Amino acid sequence: MTRNVFRIAGALALLSTTQLQAAAPTDAKPCITQPEVHGMVAYILPSIVTSVVSRCQATLPPSAAMLSRGPQLATALVGGRVAAFPLARQGFAKFTDQGNKLVTGMLLRMSEVQLRPIMEAAVEQELMSSFQVRDCADIDRLFATLQPLPANNFVDLFTQVIALAARNSKDVSVCAA
Repeated sequence: MTRNVFRIAGALALLSTTQLQAAAPTDAKPCITQPEVHGMVAYILPSIVTSVVSRCQATLPPSAAMLSRGPQLATALVGGRVAAFPLARQGFAKFTDQGNKLVTGMLLRMSEVQLRPIMEAAVEQELMSSFQVRDCADIDRLFATLQPLPANNFVDLFTQVIALAARNSKDVSVCAA
């Protein structure tokens, strides 16, 4: 499955680079709107929570907040994925295209069934690539502090953190509110 995702992503990247002359990139990088960031967070957060719980399971005690309540949070977050997908798709397309409207168009035309595994694998790989197991105890303490929040507040909190972090980012631009 993962190989197929990367093959599809690679094919899209190759197609976009071979078509650069046909579709000149814009000077300004498109910004991702706050609702698109929210959609991306709502869509991918259940997978991230599940991945972190899985990676930290061997290093945390069974009583750790993340291990005892993380799976429940992930389940609660899954409920918002379907509604979040359209905005997540738009944000993902903007983040991926780096100003190339051809890539944006391809991603927006792909069926949901085709795009979901690509989005999930790409975003999860990007976010989890810097994850270190040695950080599990710190993440668990943060999780224990935040856990009383309802799932939708988790999404709102992470959306705001990403928007704030993106202010000084060279890789992603979040539109001014």
